[in-house]
Amino acid sequence: MASSSTKKVFSLLSCDWIGFDLDHTLIRYRLFDLHKLIYESMREYLIDTYESNCDFLSLSYNDHFSVKELIYDSFYENLIELNSNGLVNIALHGVNKYLTRSEYLFYDFNRGNYFSSLCLNPDKYIYKRLDVRQWLEKLKKLNKKLFLATNSSFNNTDLLTRYAFGDDWKDLFDLIIVV
Repeated sequence: MASSSTKKVFSLLSCDWIGFDLDHTLIRYRLFDLHKLIYESMREYLIDTYESNCDFLSLSYNDHFSVKELIYDSFYENLIELNSNGLVNIALHGVNKYLTRSEYLFYDFNRGNYFSSLCLNPDKYIYKRLDVRQWLEKLKKLNKKLFLATNSSFNNTDLLTRYAFGDDWKDLFDLIIVV
């Protein structure tokens, strides 16, 4: 019978390749400002694209509403916020036009003000990650192969990593996989 004090230890040093995701792993966001930007970008997109004048589009950003317990019912076009007990806090009925298949299958970061706002003020939305950069460099010196795999576009990945790690961020990875 094995001793209960025997523990298996996992070490990254035993790995030849180490992979990383971008969002909320290598990149640390300033969440309040980022969520506000996402909300405002989506609201602006709905107004511009669908000429919507729904009541909920005039609501200012509420950090509890757009982040947690949010349900969008596309069949009945209802937007619902639940509280921590699963009860409805707010229920809204809105936008009349549905997205086409091509619109919901492909999201273009260059449409609207989301990506342009990130480009203009990356310091408002993400943190510099020089400590993480140093750790990645240390792993490289230990002959570890590093890869980045993300569902972000290259433009978005380049913007975020350039700000967080510096212009030579690509030198930190042996393989970079983007959408």
